[in-house]
Amino acid sequence: MSRRGGILPPLTDTNGKLSPRSSKKSRPRTRRSSRYTQGLFQTGAAFGTRQIDEGLGELASILHPELERAVFLNSGSEAVELALKMAHAATGKTGVVVAEKGYYGGTVYALSLSEA
Repeated sequence: MSRRGGILPPLTDTNGKLSPRSSKKSRPRTRRSSRYTQGLFQTGAAFGTRQIDEGLGELASILHPELERAVFLNSGSEAVELALKMAHAATGKTGVVVAEKGYYGGTVYALSLSEA
């Protein structure tokens, strides 16, 4: 990657659009907002923030009383992995019904269910 005037070229997102967070032309308000929101959330099962705790509390208040736990995860892959492990723990069964040519995520367990 070459530098132009000491600035790295702007990055694009997966849709080919300019990512405002990485653009040298991003607006100061966008940069401030981005820094602020990045400071609010450290996602992942190992970390928590006041905002995540409040969100989980609000979620718990509207769920069925028998649902005792909730967790925020980083990706669908992590959610699939957790669901598979919870199902195994709850039932003791190891079999899983999957769709032909399905993709279930990038974790080892989920990839073992996906067709190559």
